[in-house]
Amino acid sequence: MTLETLKSLDSFVCWKLEICKDGSKSTKVPYSPADGLPVGTTETHRARWGNYTLAKHKAEQSGFNGIGIVFTKAINELHICGIDHRWARRTGRRGASNHRHVPHGLH
Repeated sequence: MTLETLKSLDSFVCWKLEICKDGSKSTKVPYSPADGLPVGTTETHRARWGNYTLAKHKAEQSGFNGIGIVFTKAINELHICGIDHRWARRTGRRGASNHRHVPHGLH
């Protein structure tokens, strides 16, 4: 699957790196690119996800750390792949991503 194919999906969210409530580690919290509010990553929240262009614009304008795409499976097991453009610029790596799990066909 190419990046252009992924960009065509209306499954993008913005994310912000936040410290967990217990202070033990940081985590990527998803936000809606439409309204900038926290958003879930289950199918019931799909209407609040957006396309690549909307998510990228919102992340740049609102100070989010990056954007990500939500992948769903038939059993509602979710996987998020974050596209961190700032990290890519800092390291000089193209197509950089920070992922928790890579769905079939994505590497």
